[in-house]
Amino acid sequence: MTRKKFSGPYQTIEEIESTAKEEAIAFESLPRDRRLTKVGRPRRTAAGTVEIHARVDADVLAWLKKQGRGYQTRMNDILRQAMRQASAS
Repeated sequence: MTRKKFSGPYQTIEEIESTAKEEAIAFESLPRDRRLTKVGRPRRTAAGTVEIHARVDADVLAWLKKQGRGYQTRMNDILRQAMRQASAS
């Protein structure tokens, strides 16, 4: 697939649609396993861990980070300790 040169700050609807169709055809021609490939360095996770996205208060995060590297591990340790205390009750 050859990309069209960008002709200026604006493109016509026809140019946008044409480019979209060409890219869709190029995508469809990829082998199925290549379509799902992510670009970049793979994430490393320890066995049995799950990646999450969580919101915490800014002061809590600042306190964890102030203690140095490994704040996510410390957060996990604090949560594990709370889980064990709750289970023992």
